[in-house]
Order: sequence, then structure tokens, then C-alpha cells
Amino acid sequence: FLQKISPLNNVGKINKPKYFTAHEYATITALANLIIPKDERSGNASDAGVPEFIDFMMVDQPDRQLLMRGGIRWLDSECRRRYSQPFVKATGAQQVEMCDALASPSKARPEHSHGVQFFSAVRDLSLTALIEYARKLRPGHPTDLVSGTQVVLRGLARRWLSLDQEVD
Repeated sequence: FLQKISPLNNVGKINKPKYFTAHEYATITALANLIIPKDERSGNASDAGVPEFIDFMMVDQPDRQLLMRGGIRWLDSECRRRYSQPFVKATGAQQVEMCDALASPSKARPEHSHGVQFFSAVRDLSLTALIEYARKLRPGHPTDLVSGTQVVLRGLARRWLSLDQEVD
């Protein structure tokens, strides 16, 4: 079913969201770009069409809509409580701090359970979009989802290892 995803066929073109409001789309974009950041060798989530993919998935799979829309509201509410502004207006450091609080379910505070579930869903959709994008960039290479996943994860692992070496 991923072959019919039009946003990944039109990466780089500005698309008006089909499901999200402008604010919600900006929030999803900011989160996706924190999950898949730009570095010296590759672009960020926006460059790969991840926000468009997530927007498409909300239309294609309406059962995900409540989690996404509710998660954005939860995230904004928590950021207003912490930083007196919604997530997209928070500083980069505040956004990272908020994501760090949600990224590891085993370390998150119990009252953040809704935010953890939302962040996990955005992370999963972001990686799925990235895998599909990588498959489209590499014609003739593995086309099944498992092989595509392995290619992308190897690339991410190399990227993360190089970041670890820079930190040491």
C-alpha cells in the first residue's frame, strides 16, 4: 500500500496539508525534524517528505487521527505549562528537552503517558516515511519493506556512530 503514497513522489513541492491545520502541521514538521535531523551528509525529515507522509496517513488511516490531534494538543499544553508557549514557539533547546522527556517510555514520568504514546507514533511514522523515501531513491535495490528498513537502519547507525565519535 505504500506505493500509492503521493507525498513521497512529490518531495520538495510545497503541499497544503490535507488533514492537519497549519499549526498542527508545523508541530508535526518540527517533531519529525528533531527525530530525523539534517547533518553534513543528508537532509532532515522535511527534505524526505516525512510531514507530507504523516499528513497523508491521517487521511488514509483515520483511526490514527485521535492520537495525533490529541497528542499535539497534549504537547502544546505541556509546553505552555513548562515554557509558557506552544511547542513550535519553544526554543530549540526546550523542544529537545520535551522530546527527551517522551522518547524513552521506560524513563518517562507516568503523567506523560499520552505524550509518550504520541511521540512514539510520530517517530514510527517518521521512520516508515524515511524507509519508503530511501527505497524510492535507490531503484534496483531492495524493494521489500524489511530490506528497505535494513538499508535505512544501517545508514542511521553509521550516522549515529559518527556522531558518537565526534562527541568523544
